[in-house]
Formats: sequence, C-alpha cells, structure tokens
Amino acid sequence: MNKYQRAYSLINGEVIFHSLALDDDERYKEKMEALGILNELAEKATPKKPLGISLTHDGRVGNCPCCNKLIRENDSKPNICECGQRLDWSD
Repeated sequence: MNKYQRAYSLINGEVIFHSLALDDDERYKEKMEALGILNELAEKATPKKPLGISLTHDGRVGNCPCCNKLIRENDSKPNICECGQRLDWSD
C-alpha cells in the first residue's frame, strides 16, 4: 500500500464514521464524491504494468491499464501516461 492509498483509507474511515453520525445526506454525498476523487488519485499513483506489452523495432509498447492508450516505454517519461497513470515497465 503506497502513501496515497494509506491516506485514502484513513480519510475514508473518518469520513464515513463522522458522516453517519453528524451530517445530512447532501453533505455525505459530497464527501463520498471527494473520496472517489482521492481514490482515483491513489489508483493512478500506484504503478501498474502496461497491458499487452510487446517488443517492436523501436522498443517495448503496451496499452495503458487506465485509458488503454498505446504507449511506448521511451515516450512515457518518467513512466507516466498522459492520463496520469504511473506505469511499471519492469519485468
């Protein structure tokens, strides 16, 4: 679990506990939406292997596991897709 995932888990537990105890439905929905955004950040910050990695004459290529865009290992400096997903090209 990386630091973003840990932070999300901590906040998630607090928000749910306090929302159920104190807040109205609208405030609870806003907090849950914010948690969804934080979860997306945590997921994108966690390196994931590109899908369908293959070797071409220019190097390795694969598809981003988040947006499915075709990416080259050399073009994804510093190993981040345009959508923000961190990539793990290790074997």
